[in-house]
Amino acid sequence: MIKLLLNEGDTRLESVLNKCFKDAKEVRIAVSFMKLSGLILIRSSLVAAIQEGKKVSIITGTDYGKTEPEALEAIWTMFLGTKCELRLAENEKTMFNPKLYSFSKEGSLEVIIGSANLSGGGLNNNNECSVHYQGKPKCDFASEINTYWDKLLSGSRVVTEEMIEDYKTFFNEQKPTKYEVIRKPGSKDLNLVVKLDKLRKYYDNHGDDFYRDFFIYRGDNYAEAKRLLDQFCEMDHVNHQDFATLMHKLVTGKARLWGSNGLWRQKAKYEDKGIAFQKLAKTIRDNCSAEPEELFDKGRRIIRDIPGVGFNVLTEVMITYNPYDYAILNNASHTPLKHIVGTHIKGNVASFTGKDYARFCQLIQHVRESFGLKDMMEADCFLEGYYRYSNGTFN
Repeated sequence: MIKLLLNEGDTRLESVLNKCFKDAKEVRIAVSFMKLSGLILIRSSLVAAIQEGKKVSIITGTDYGKTEPEALEAIWTMFLGTKCELRLAENEKTMFNPKLYSFSKEGSLEVIIGSANLSGGGLNNNNECSVHYQGKPKCDFASEINTYWDKLLSGSRVVTEEMIEDYKTFFNEQKPTKYEVIRKPGSKDLNLVVKLDKLRKYYDNHGDDFYRDFFIYRGDNYAEAKRLLDQFCEMDHVNHQDFATLMHKLVTGKARLWGSNGLWRQKAKYEDKGIAFQKLAKTIRDNCSAEPEELFDKGRRIIRDIPGVGFNVLTEVMITYNPYDYAILNNASHTPLKHIVGTHIKGNVASFTGKDYARFCQLIQHVRESFGLKDMMEADCFLEGYYRYSNGTFN
């Protein structure tokens, strides 16, 4: 059986790969590059395979410094003392560019070949196209896959700690060139590019000290927030206590799951609006692949009926369900971005339309890509760190 995978609905690479892992006896992955954002999406399946004694082999490239050294370190650490292998491609004459995921099972073979690298965008949100083959383990196609894999093995080396350290040096040397990379024609904003040096100075001096650890912590929180929102969406009857409990966990105090604060002080205004909030959550959950402008305008119409709930909460729900396309719209992200791009973004957040929000997301995507950040959530953490730093409160 052959099926086309387009990163939509049940054909999203993240869910398909995690299903493929379950019954596999051996897993082979060869990608041009990999990032922590992609590793996170299959981490639980990868750990389970290792614990069950399965052989997992991963070959990745180093061209242009796209593979994150943190991803190499994470996998190398997981593979220590097991029969699993992490390898780096070594062929200076050609670029290493396969995207192959192969799963050998009892009496069957599953292979995914296409455009998706092992990154958050590749497995979850990019416009990717892959072919998913399911068939017998002994056939001409399976033989060709084995032959190709042997060729990849012969052109790669098992990763050592020293190789990772050497690669880190190369990766860091590539950073300056990544700052000015523009994703596509027409997306270059001269004012933004010129002022990226302000963010660059902060990134080089403080990035690793603040936002990466903060991102990991916040990522766990948002995963829990998504779980709670999913439960809330499936409730047949929403009562006052159900809604109060949810909002308490999402927005209250230092233990809150979402980054935005202050909302709990508005609870008297929205505490009887649980049904309307459920409608908001369902709308975003069920349309989380929509364009930012379209989904923001849908949510904007719904929150008109929820006093005390503003664009910060609307976009918190949006980023909870899709951290690759949607950004959080609050002072901690808007203020530093406004400082960088000036008139290229509307100054009054309260008057934002879907079109304004789409522009806001476009600019944050540019920052994310310029600094090699994993997704919009990490970009939000990065901008919040810069916001604190630029106001003299950064420690």
